[in-house]
Amino acid sequence: IVNKGIVSSNGAEGDAISSFVGAPQGGGQIGRPGTITIDNQGLVQTIGDDAEGISAANRTAGKTTIKNSGAVFASGPNSYGIGAETGSDLDESESPAAPVDGGLNVVNSGIIEMAGAGSSGINTHTNFAANDIANSGDILVAGARSTGITATTNLGSVSVRSSGDIIARAADSYAIFVVGVAEKSTSASPL
Repeated sequence: IVNKGIVSSNGAEGDAISSFVGAPQGGGQIGRPGTITIDNQGLVQTIGDDAEGISAANRTAGKTTIKNSGAVFASGPNSYGIGAETGSDLDESESPAAPVDGGLNVVNSGIIEMAGAGSSGINTHTNFAANDIANSGDILVAGARSTGITATTNLGSVSVRSSGDIIARAADSYAIFVVGVAEKSTSASPL
């Protein structure tokens, strides 16, 4: 996906730009990994609760790459400017022959502003592979219990490099929050 224009979503759980690559029904090793590449050079905005400006979920062994040099604005609570998750789930309902996770790479040089509580400018999670974030842009989170960057993994590695300004203004908020071993679900709230 390449965006050079204006993309907006208005409403709860509305994603402005979204991509999903799934595993076969019942889990299992993926024969042909699906890659996700998103390049935003434009304006992305969301209005509503639980929304994501740029969203990617990849359940295959393919790589996920998100580049943002544009602007991302989200006004609702519990929202992500950029949200990405990779890897198969190992729970009671599926038993893959081997863990599947292509990992992800997020490169942000744009502006991300989050107004709602419980939100995250960049929120990423991998199950088994590398979770790599490089940020040179400015990130502002204004709501309580929010983070500029949240990066987590279950059994992979996490790397966050930032040279941009990250400002977390409200109570119980963090500029950068990293967890090497996490629960299956993550949030922007402090643990």
